[in-house]
Amino acid sequence: MKHILLSIIFAFSLSSSLFAEEFILDDSADKQQTEETTNNISVTFLNGKLTIENAPQNSQVEIFSMLGVSVFQATITESKQYFLVDLKKGYYIVKASSLTKKISVK
Repeated sequence: MKHILLSIIFAFSLSSSLFAEEFILDDSADKQQTEETTNNISVTFLNGKLTIENAPQNSQVEIFSMLGVSVFQATITESKQYFLVDLKKGYYIVKASSLTKKISVK
C-alpha cells in the first residue's frame, strides 16, 4: 500500500515538475531558506518554520516523507500562515493547494 501511495505522490510531483524544484536545507545555517511561487502561492521553510502565503483560505498544506507517510497536515486559514514543523533529516514533499515542492533537510 505504501508503495502505491509513494508512486502516486511521485507521479503527481513529476506532473508538477514545471513548478517543483529540489532544495537542500541545512538547519544549522540560519540564512538558508527555500521559496517557490506557483500561481502566487509562496512556500518558505527556514529553521523549522513553514510559511505559506497567498494560498486559498481553507485549503490544505501537507508534508509527506519519501515513504508516502503524511508527517504534517494543516488547514490554511489566513493569507500568510506560519507553522512550526519538526522535520528530521531526509527528503520530503510539501503540497500546499496547487503547489507541490520537494525538499531535503540535512
